[in-house]
Amino acid sequence: MSTKFKDRIVWIIVIGLFLITISAWSAVFAAGDNLLKVHFLDVGQGDSAFIELPNKYQILIDGGPSNEVVSQLSKVMPFYDHSIDLIVASHPQEDHIFGLIEALKRYQVDEVMLSGAENDIESWSELKRLSAGKVVTPTAGQVYNLQADVQFKVLWPRAGLDFGNLSDVNEASVVLRLTYGDQDFLFTGDLGTITEPEVSWSDVEVLKVAHHGSRYATSEEFLNKTKPEIAIISVAKNNSYGHPTPETLERLKDIGAEVWQTAISGTVTVFSDGDDVWVKK
Repeated sequence: MSTKFKDRIVWIIVIGLFLITISAWSAVFAAGDNLLKVHFLDVGQGDSAFIELPNKYQILIDGGPSNEVVSQLSKVMPFYDHSIDLIVASHPQEDHIFGLIEALKRYQVDEVMLSGAENDIESWSELKRLSAGKVVTPTAGQVYNLQADVQFKVLWPRAGLDFGNLSDVNEASVVLRLTYGDQDFLFTGDLGTITEPEVSWSDVEVLKVAHHGSRYATSEEFLNKTKPEIAIISVAKNNSYGHPTPETLERLKDIGAEVWQTAISGTVTVFSDGDDVWVKK
């Protein structure tokens, strides 16, 4: 065996041991992390949020309008992590679900939460096909205890809702409240002012602003009930819809919310230790 070949084998072994050591230390540090992390991903004119609990349970809510979500996930997930525990498709519109198709192809996913609404678009049909055997159906009042001090509660849709009679598929959005200790996060999909009065709201610390800051959502009445300290708007720069609208921004300003936009800041990450919440600067 030549000296060059022996040296090459030695280097391969050394590099392999180095990578194993790095992975092991990463796992050790991760195990001692008591922080909840919510990444509001920069996916353009759409919605996507990736949540990692202290116990490492992972949730992806919506996937944006393109496969950009996969690139964004690679920035917030370890390179060796190829699984997601729960995917939530808030409602069947392209700007929320398209990226979930690629996520389902690339990651091992245990459960997929789908709104009971329907939409005659190819991406929705494909998402349902890929989700076969994994689907869970949300109904207001359901509580998912994800670890001792973390729970998801479904606030909408209510039981018996006639999805076919809705004026807009946005009003079928799955609305979820994530609670960690004393801190609450509210995920609203594209729910509008038409349906807001039908939902039981309470104070939250962090709000994912509905419908990218549209004037037809996030009413004054809604904000007076939820009183968020931090508001995240998932939106594209210079989008054709004029989102977020001045009216919505003014309403958020009036209640003193700290407003963040993915169009300005890129991916926005919010941390919580159960006693407080803060945005990564």
